Amino acid sequence: MLAASANPSRLANKMTITASLDATKGKIDWTKPVLALFAVCLILLIVLPLSWLAVYSVTDKANHLTLQNFVTLFTDPDFLDPLLTTAIIATTSATICCLVAAPMGWLVSRTDMPGRQFIRALVTASFVTPPFLGAVAWELLAAPNSGLLNQLYRFVTGAESDDHLFNIYSMAGIIFVISCYTFPFVFVLVANALDNMPGELEDASAILGGKAWTTARRVTIPLALPALVAGALIAFLQAMTLFGSPAILALPAGFHTMTTKIWSLFQYPPKLELAAAAAVVLPRGAAQSGVPAVSGAAERRALAERHNAGHAVDVDDA
Repeated sequence: MLAASANPSRLANKMTITASLDATKGKIDWTKPVLALFAVCLILLIVLPLSWLAVYSVTDKANHLTLQNFVTLFTDPDFLDPLLTTAIIATTSATICCLVAAPMGWLVSRTDMPGRQFIRALVTASFVTPPFLGAVAWELLAAPNSGLLNQLYRFVTGAESDDHLFNIYSMAGIIFVISCYTFPFVFVLVANALDNMPGELEDASAILGGKAWTTARRVTIPLALPALVAGALIAFLQAMTLFGSPAILALPAGFHTMTTKIWSLFQYPPKLELAAAAAVVLPRGAAQSGVPAVSGAAERRALAERHNAGHAVDVDDA
């Protein structure tokens, strides 16, 4: 009797499952069409403009294929000077970012320093602040004649009206302003890497008698190095491709960066082929998209190697 009463319930369950499977098969799977639509949109919005940029960079005004645009770009002093200036600004800014952001990330992630969350909030706020707004703010503060800091300096010291303490319209001023808005890239990557790093590794080093510098040199720095390199590269690319800050500070100083030089090529008479060739030299998007992934992979590999090494030591001791 029990088996007979159980069979109808089993048959009902089987019929319900079969009906649900049939209903699922009857529905249309929209996943692939939606993904294909997104792929087409990306091609139209990203790949197609970049393709035309590449085509323009290897053609002349008569639409003939040529490499003369790149020859001019790397031989003409009018282009070499902005290229060298951009390289100096980007390299120096990335170096300053590493020197400032790496210790700050360590203090926030690995110490009980007061105000750590406040510092994180301030760094996050810099992400939502456009760099050109910072350039305008520092222009109001440190312009040679009208800057508030220089006016205060002349008022306190009684200096002449043409004397100034700060000059934001200079190479050093541009590097300072750009560094203020690119160091968060290094800070976030280093701080996140240290947050994800197991604290047991440093504790083990301290238990075994390792000093603070030894622990930092053999444990902390090797694990945080991929994130530091990735942040430095992103800061370098960001400084290289910024337009707002150089346009506000470099042009009044009388020199160009690559971005402002590209902008000037669109003035009359326009030189679109040279502008395209100069733009191809600034491959920011592709590099920035791949840097965090490479950094994460390197960090995971380093952690895995350390874990395997510790496991091997445990096995040998056993």
